[in-house]
Amino acid sequence: MPDLDRYFDEIDIARIRRARELSEIKRRFSTDRVPDPAGVNSKATVVLAYANWEGFYNECVDAYIRFLRDRGGKIRDTDWMLLLGAFHADFESLKARDHSYDARRQFVEDLQAR
Repeated sequence: MPDLDRYFDEIDIARIRRARELSEIKRRFSTDRVPDPAGVNSKATVVLAYANWEGFYNECVDAYIRFLRDRGGKIRDTDWMLLLGAFHADFESLKARDHSYDARRQFVEDLQAR
């Protein structure tokens, strides 16, 4: 059984780093510095905050999937919906290749390896 504290520590480190990033975003885009009539600072803050959250979420998912692999289990034995994350790159490749016949065939071939 893998050491759970290692995974929790990894997530805590990522959370602290992301919190610092959010603080830096707040500092750089605070409205009391320069007038922003077009609201660019607010829009940029929203985009950066979303990217920050999405990055943290992805780090947590990666840590969880590594935990499952280190534990020796299969994702499908834990929760089928986690397969969405496991197949993300394959889905993106399929989409990028316009769901062509070759892309679909390659997707199905890759299922066996997964």
